[in-house]
Amino acid sequence: MTEDYGHRIVREFTTNLMEYNREDFLVDSEDDEYITSCVVDLMRRTFILYSNEGNTNTASCESTEEFMNVLDAMRSVLPEKIIKYVTP
Repeated sequence: MTEDYGHRIVREFTTNLMEYNREDFLVDSEDDEYITSCVVDLMRRTFILYSNEGNTNTASCESTEEFMNVLDAMRSVLPEKIIKYVTP
């Protein structure tokens, strides 16, 4: 599946990693803010997080190791269907 986020085309990626306990990160109330989409840019080593309230946060990693650690956490905690990858 691909989607157009402005000037970038992203594709969905699936994984089966589960090192983190997903239940620890679930929303307690629908009034809470939560992540609706995570766009991963492999070339720039960044994560763009979109929330249900319309907020956007960008996390940039300085090293490949840091990027892989964050990616592992995102894949383990977030539902697979909301993680998208920028096409290089």
